[in-house]
This record gives sequence, C-alpha cells and structure tokens, in this order.
Amino acid sequence: MTGGRRGTPDVSALSGGNAHYAVLNGEHVSDPHQPLLRANGGTSASSPLWASLTTQFNGFGGVINGQPEIFTGTSGFANLRVGDRVDVRGMGRSNNIIAADVITLLGRTVAASQTGVGQTRPSGSATTPGATSRSSTRIGSIDGTVQQIDAADGRIVIVTDRREVLNVRTSSATPVYFQNQTYRVENLEIGDRVRVNPDSSPAPGGEIRAASIEVTRSVQNAVQSGYIRANLGDRDGARTCFAKALALLGDGTAAPEVVATLRDYVQKIDRGEPLPTPLGEMARPEK
Repeated sequence: MTGGRRGTPDVSALSGGNAHYAVLNGEHVSDPHQPLLRANGGTSASSPLWASLTTQFNGFGGVINGQPEIFTGTSGFANLRVGDRVDVRGMGRSNNIIAADVITLLGRTVAASQTGVGQTRPSGSATTPGATSRSSTRIGSIDGTVQQIDAADGRIVIVTDRREVLNVRTSSATPVYFQNQTYRVENLEIGDRVRVNPDSSPAPGGEIRAASIEVTRSVQNAVQSGYIRANLGDRDGARTCFAKALALLGDGTAAPEVVATLRDYVQKIDRGEPLPTPLGEMARPEK
C-alpha cells in the first residue's frame, strides 16, 4: 500500500472484469460429462499464472548427464497432464489455494510424451550442481535419438532408450557415418537414431565428447522411401515408411509442417484417398 492506495507491482495479472481465466473444472473428475474447463476470476484464479512463471517441476523428465532433469516455470507447466498424481509443496492462501514452489510428479495413468528439454539447475540457484555424471565412466558406445542439433556450437542432444538426455560435444572434424559414407554433424537430422562413440578426453561439465557418430536409422531415409513407394503406387509400403518417420520424429522434435504433411499422407492412405502425384520432396538429397 502507498498512502492508502494500491501501488503498481513489477508483475501484475488479470483478476476480473469482462475477461476470465479458463481453469480446470473439479466436477469433471467425478462426472466426465461436465466440461473440462470453466471460467473463473479473482486473485485465486491467477495463481496458476504465477505457478507457470516460478514453480519448479520435478519428475517430469529424464536425466541430463546423470542429474535429474528439472523444469521451471512455463516449460514445466506445459508438461502437466489431466489426471497426473502430483505432490505440491508451497504456501497456503485463502480459499484453499496453494502458491506452489515445487510440484513433483508421482505417477500418471496415461503415458505422455515429454514437452521440451529441462535443465539441472534448481529454481533460485545461481549455478548448476556439481557434475556427478555417469558419462565419465562410460566405456562403450551410446545409442539414442537426436533431439537437438547445434553444429555451430559443437553440440547435439540425444535421448537414450532409458530416457536419459545427454549433451554430446562435437567438432567440425567429428565424422558422421551412414551407409558406408562419411558426413558432417550438420548433416544429422532431428529424429535420427545414432550411436555415439565417446572420446577418451574429458569434456566440460561432465558432457560426452564424440570421437565419431554412426547413424543407425535415418528419419530422412524413411521419408524418402515413402515418397518412392507412393510414386510407384505401393500405398501400403508408403504408409509403413511414413509411419516409421513419424515415430522417429516424435512430437515437437521437427518442423510442424513436416509432421503435419506426413500425418496427412498417412490419413489419406487410411481413407483410401489419392496422394499427390508425383509426391513432393521434403528430404535433403545428401542424406
């Protein structure tokens, strides 16, 4: 308060008027016929907004270089799903409202793909915890799916079959092998299945330094095979290839227009509709 009047805060949120928040409807839990969302206003209704900005979310990801993956703010809020069983820790407010500091996922009835990549730095911490990564003790190769590529920075991110998220350091000289041909790191595609052969020299922050990378299954190869089969009239074979490409890409790991086009092709095949002839190319010719 300033002189009996409300001051202007650094951050403010809508609390009423002619606009409302769309909040989860508690009655939907016991009666699925009730709408999932309902309109609400007031300071209590704005609590999810504050939670989406500052709350730390645990248990919604995998492991990054041996450290549990943490989401903070909107990136964590996007990983919440209806029906999730969670543990909420925070400060109580009026009207049975809790200002959440930490939300931990305890379980969920339906599996859901992870949205985005978190970090290992907890909320309010200025530094990342000291690396206790198992990556430094890794001896053999590491299999995973490419999730991010930053050739300019010399780094790719892969997700292993155990849902570990690993940062892999590369250089302009790191060879990428595919079908007995040698490529560069920038030729990799998001969704490629790769085998990373680690270098024995240490990398900063407990990361892995790649001596070489082998592409064991190329997402673009599946797309190109689908185009070829579709243009030859093999609709069933084309569907198999396009579905395989979609499975490799996953949700949110590729350009939306690419995923949308592949899904459209699969749906057209399922409905018996004609495909464009000849089918256009989305794959780069070099791989």
